[in-house]
Amino acid sequence: MTKGYVDLNENKKTDWVTPPDTLALLLQLGRLTLDVCTREDNHLNADQFYTPRVNGLAQSWLPLGGGLSYCNHPWSRQDTPAWVARACDEGERLHREGRSSNELVVLGPARPDTAWFRKLWLSADVVYFWKGRITFIDPDTGKPAVDKKGNSSPVPVPVHVSYWGVRPQTFIDVFTQQGGCYHAAEAPF
Repeated sequence: MTKGYVDLNENKKTDWVTPPDTLALLLQLGRLTLDVCTREDNHLNADQFYTPRVNGLAQSWLPLGGGLSYCNHPWSRQDTPAWVARACDEGERLHREGRSSNELVVLGPARPDTAWFRKLWLSADVVYFWKGRITFIDPDTGKPAVDKKGNSSPVPVPVHVSYWGVRPQTFIDVFTQQGGCYHAAEAPF
């Protein structure tokens, strides 16, 4: 198998790096305060970050000083439900505790036929659907992921970028530049 082959359905690799075009949109929301699921090299240069050794699932995703938290979790079928459940819990906590200085953005597969996605749909302030597919960066090579033939390979599933916070319209304005579509929930605040 070619190194970096995107095979999310078979869970061959789970630590794909957020692509530059997606990161550029994210950074239009502001500086990244916390990356809740990254490698030791902290490729997004977040002020604070959690690695697999720290286990972001067991940590708070809402820094006390506020700021933008981001999660590009492992996309495996086994891992995704737990990460989405944690994102929903933290997003709901953000509103329940009135943390107006915190925002949370999650990048993941869009699987509306699953229970975990339905929970996300009902929890997030905005669920944005990426137009087309994204191509991750292989963390080992620093280059776009490739298929078995060595060609650039986008993920084989639809993608969502979901938001919790007090600036849902700002999030919508930034991400609709990409050309996708969104679902905005009634703001709970």
